[in-house]
Amino acid sequence: MALTSSSSLSKVSLSLVLFFFVSLSSSCQTSRFTLHTRAYTPQSQAEKLIRSLNLFPEEPVNIKGDHDVAFVPGKIVEKKFSFLGDSIEDLGHHAGYYSLPRSIAARMFYFFFESRTSKDDPVIIWLTGGPGSGSELALFYENGPFHIANNLSLTWNEYGWDQASNILFVDQPTGIGFSYSYNKIDIRHDEVGVSNDLYDFLQ
Repeated sequence: MALTSSSSLSKVSLSLVLFFFVSLSSSCQTSRFTLHTRAYTPQSQAEKLIRSLNLFPEEPVNIKGDHDVAFVPGKIVEKKFSFLGDSIEDLGHHAGYYSLPRSIAARMFYFFFESRTSKDDPVIIWLTGGPGSGSELALFYENGPFHIANNLSLTWNEYGWDQASNILFVDQPTGIGFSYSYNKIDIRHDEVGVSNDLYDFLQ
């Protein structure tokens, strides 16, 4: 009798072990499948795009290497760019860097969009944060000329502020978004330094 119950107990134990192993195995496969399919969801693609725009950098500020080769204070480097599509071909879209004169090697990044209506419309400056944030989230998800659609294409923002103004999006202060320096001394920690850099940028 003792032999029978011992044998039954070992069968039950073996069944429980097998059940646990199969359950664990199937849950791992399910989680792998979930992670794999998530890579193709609109949300994950948007997150990938946002990371590529440097909105979630690994470091808290943008410090690029130990030195800068060609820093000229007060110099602007700008490139006119165009998005795909015939309907926006003639509109002025600009992106660039301005070398801040009261810095060792700081460059402030901006996007500039000419008005869809008239170049004589007023100029609006958009600063995200308090300060302390890149402007790309506002540009693509709030008041910029375009929105990023679920399929990651650009669509017109019918409420974009560029319908009534020329709009300048600035990544500030230095070290935020695409604005960067080669020297940590250029990272501002007070309102006076932030204000002086923005003032110099706007001149």
